[in-house]
Amino acid sequence: MADSVKNKNILGTYEGEALDTNITNLNGLDITRDVIENVLASDEYQKGIEAKWYLGYLGHPEDPLCADFKNACITMTDMSIDDDGKVYAKFDLLDTPVGRIVKTMQEAGVVFGISIRGAGDIVGSSVDPDTFMFRGFDLVAFPAYPDSVPEFIAASTDPMKRKKYQAICAAVSKDIDNIDSVEAIDIIQSQFAPQSDEYKALEKRKEDIQSEETLNIDEDKVEAMTDLYLESQDVIAEQDREIRELREEKRMEVSAAERKMSAVKRITASQMSDIRVSLDKAVASRDMYKTKYISASKKLEAAEKSNLIYMQKIEAAQAKHDTETKRKDSIIASLRSEVRKTVAASRNEEKAASDLGADNERLSAELESCQANLRAYQEAYANIYAHALGVSFDSMQISSSMSVDELQQMISGSTNSVNITPSVTVMDGMFIDDDDNGDLITL
Repeated sequence: MADSVKNKNILGTYEGEALDTNITNLNGLDITRDVIENVLASDEYQKGIEAKWYLGYLGHPEDPLCADFKNACITMTDMSIDDDGKVYAKFDLLDTPVGRIVKTMQEAGVVFGISIRGAGDIVGSSVDPDTFMFRGFDLVAFPAYPDSVPEFIAASTDPMKRKKYQAICAAVSKDIDNIDSVEAIDIIQSQFAPQSDEYKALEKRKEDIQSEETLNIDEDKVEAMTDLYLESQDVIAEQDREIRELREEKRMEVSAAERKMSAVKRITASQMSDIRVSLDKAVASRDMYKTKYISASKKLEAAEKSNLIYMQKIEAAQAKHDTETKRKDSIIASLRSEVRKTVAASRNEEKAASDLGADNERLSAELESCQANLRAYQEAYANIYAHALGVSFDSMQISSSMSVDELQQMISGSTNSVNITPSVTVMDGMFIDDDDNGDLITL
């Protein structure tokens, strides 16, 4: 655990039994000793352990060969198999989003099991050792092996405790050969996790001591233990001094960070004030354009209604005079086309509010053109109708709002200045028949 607690990106470690090659797991599979020994003997395993490639997830992923780094929460750092066929492993809990979730759940009392992940052929109910591809272990709620529930050891976040722990680990590693008391080893062992490297080293030393013929402790050995204790105290004192210096550095860093934060807040407040002023101006400008848009929309709506009225009048004139010449049909069709263009342009104006002024001018010009065309048509029609009746047209006043009936009544009521009797041909292709009403014109 000593290496893990040095790394601030490790939230803790899991250590314990991971698999039992002697039993069939709850999934009905036998993972034999040969499977594990093949894995441990492979070059791929050695490289994977050194590079920490054996990532684990919270729950098994769908793909057993998954290598989704962003969702990993643990990485395997060691695996071994005992003579009794039980597999033990050690894992670091990573400071990743999923790792922090696991740490929170662990602290809330959730107990996680460990489950192996890989792919290979199944022969009967056994995994084929030659085809098995090992990819690590995952944290699960219901492990396939009932005893595969590793112990969790949280990494300390207290720099002083971490420094002291590192000093103790270093002292044990340096002076372990000088310890010849089983009782002393038992006391030291109680400070370490059973699956830690230090615990295992102390256990091996205890076995060596017990195998000796005598357990008498001479003065040199007592001195060695005393030296170990004094050296540990010296190391702890040195570490305390370093921790005080570290705390002072951190205090100065925090103070500098607070000053920077204060400056950032002032700058941010100034920028936010400028943004609010700009935003208020933008809102006012938007409201102004909105008012102009509504006014222009109303004008466009009125223009569209006026255009529709003219179109209705033209359609009525066409219905009453559908026997007139192709020239009249062409003129009316042209007028209707112009009106449609005007209506289409008016509708397009609703989609381009910024161009309302220019489009309104164009529509007004087109409308004036339509009115001019309509007046020209009325004058031509009145001229033809007046000549057909033998009436002088020069003195007559015609307006664009005058209907066809009004125009006919005005011309029929005028004096016959050219003294031409009805039913007489007045021009090529036109003559007047004297019917009951005296107003039928045939072209």
